[in-house]
Amino acid sequence: MSDSAVVADRATPSPGAGHVPRRRKLIILFSGLAGFLLTVIWSAEFVDQTIGDNVAGTLLGHDAKGTPIAGVAAGIVFAFVSGIAGTFTACDIAVFGAVLIGGFLIGRPFALFRQMFRDAAERGNRLYGAAAFVMQSVGNIVIMAVRFIVLAAVGCSRLQRWLSAKPGRAAVLTASALIIAGVFTFLYWDVRTLARREIIPWYAAAPWS
Repeated sequence: MSDSAVVADRATPSPGAGHVPRRRKLIILFSGLAGFLLTVIWSAEFVDQTIGDNVAGTLLGHDAKGTPIAGVAAGIVFAFVSGIAGTFTACDIAVFGAVLIGGFLIGRPFALFRQMFRDAAERGNRLYGAAAFVMQSVGNIVIMAVRFIVLAAVGCSRLQRWLSAKPGRAAVLTASALIIAGVFTFLYWDVRTLARREIIPWYAAAPWS
């Protein structure tokens, strides 16, 4: 190979060059710290009861927890509404990875979800159970879907230009989101839960959490 060919080969960037973000250690550090701080300030009681239960109660027009599900039609409505209410809980972060495969309802400790599961099991109607689970999943993503539609309609082009200006920006945003979700899931549902049950002596937590 001639010297000129070697120089040309070295000057040609390889596929993906420039897409790997710089300062990766800082990205990992700050993303991990953000995930930890989220576990410190997160209040399950506030998001599950004050937000989740109140959202469901407002949409249903009655106490979602205290009122039995009257029938199949009421159960379908309850499933959809409880799915919307579940959007605001820590469950969504816990099953972040299971969502993109459609596992919207795997491992969800939200009380209204358990109420829906129990009602479907007690009725023994497979078609009702399947429909209720589908509607609960739809309700769980409807707010996200609306938000993406709005972004696509009013701000997608600007965001796309900003991301395209430096391809590494998309990598940073994606990596940060996954690290934050992963750190939160592990620390909140494993380490902090052990502390709340006094299995380990202490975990940092805000007074309201």
